[in-house]
Amino acid sequence: MDSQETTMRNTEPAETRRVVEFELRMPNKEDLQVTRAKVEPLRRAAEDVVLTGIGLSVLASRALLKTIRNAHRAGEEAAEHPGPVTRALVGLVGRPDQPATGEPRPGNIPIVPIANYDSLDSDDIITQLPGLTREQLIVVRDYELAQEGRQRLLEAIDELLRAMN
Repeated sequence: MDSQETTMRNTEPAETRRVVEFELRMPNKEDLQVTRAKVEPLRRAAEDVVLTGIGLSVLASRALLKTIRNAHRAGEEAAEHPGPVTRALVGLVGRPDQPATGEPRPGNIPIVPIANYDSLDSDDIITQLPGLTREQLIVVRDYELAQEGRQRLLEAIDELLRAMN
C-alpha cells in the first residue's frame, strides 16, 4: 500500500499535522453485484407496441382505401346528374361518353407543330399547313383561337380540314 505524506502550509502547530493514506483499486468483475433484470416483460411490451403500430397502419390504410372508393362512387353519381359546378369540372377532363370542352387538360398539353409559331405571320403559317395531319391542324386551330384569332389563318385551316373529310 502506498502512502503519501502531505505537508501544507499551515498556521497550526506541527503537532497537529496529519498523514492521509488511501488505496484506489479497480473492482474486479466478480466483486460487482449486478442484478439480473428480467427482459422478457420488456421484450413482450416492445413487441406489443410494434404489433399495435402495424395494426394501426393496416386499419388506417384499409379505411383510407374504402373512403377513396366511396368518394369515387359519389363522384360518379354526381356526374350522372351534374349541377353547374360538376358539369364544369367534368368538362375539363372530358369523359369518354362526352366530348371535352376544348380546354387543355393536365397531362395533355397540345404542342403547336410549327416551329417558332408565335413569331410567324399568317402567310408563313399558311404555307406550312398542308403538311400537317388532321390532329395537328386542330391543335393549330385551337391555339390560334386562344391566342390571336387571325381570321384568314383560321379560314385556311378550316378549308384544309373540310378537304380531309
